[in-house]
Amino acid sequence: MIHIDRAESIPTGEHWAIIESNMIIGDERSCTERYLTYHVFTDKAEFEKEFRKRLDSKIRNHVSPNTIRGIHILETYGGVFRVDCVKQYASIEG
Repeated sequence: MIHIDRAESIPTGEHWAIIESNMIIGDERSCTERYLTYHVFTDKAEFEKEFRKRLDSKIRNHVSPNTIRGIHILETYGGVFRVDCVKQYASIEG
């Protein structure tokens, strides 16, 4: 299992992933924060075993099973952002 913390860490080829909704409940002075976790597996059997374990845990702890998704990715796409900088010189003729 690979824990993903940024887009460039996601494998570019076929993989399976568990996406979970999470929240940190704030007190009266702060907001509740929501975030997703994305756990990657390159082995289908390992993915299925971990998914079942996490889903069972949510059900046992009375957490909605809608907070977890398992996905199969065949291919990913990325892009390249390129900026060309051209230095311009001003000439002063006097």
